[in-house]
Amino acid sequence: MSHAQRKKGGNEPWRNKERHYCSVCNAWMASDRQSILLHENGKKHREAVEFDLKRRREEKSKKEKDKKNLNSLFAKINGAVGDIPAPSFGNAKPWEIAAAQEQAVQCAVAPKPPPAKREKKKPVKDEPFVPPLPPGPPPELPPFDPNHGHYIIDG
Repeated sequence: MSHAQRKKGGNEPWRNKERHYCSVCNAWMASDRQSILLHENGKKHREAVEFDLKRRREEKSKKEKDKKNLNSLFAKINGAVGDIPAPSFGNAKPWEIAAAQEQAVQCAVAPKPPPAKREKKKPVKDEPFVPPLPPGPPPELPPFDPNHGHYIIDG
């Protein structure tokens, strides 16, 4: 048997690089049957499968409940507006359902009156800001002393 025909890893289990991934437990294990069965019969895997099934059932019942609520909302709107058939949301994406709900609510709500006209403000001239003066006489400044607080510049 040539090197090209040899199976990856051959009959040497320590050289086998293939791994098995359990998506329920988010875990990797050896790809041999014994490791997989040991994992699948383990307590953690069984609990994870049970939790996953429970979560899926709850999601499905929530989706059905939301669908019923949406259909009843459309029935109420159609009763108020007239006979318009409710759209089918068989395989609709959540954002498509939300857009349809918004559109239905906008149809059911009376339109808003146009806003009242406001008077235009006159443009303000660009004048520099001058802060207001404090009340009373201005404070007295000390007399100017050229020898105090100045540096002598050598030149």
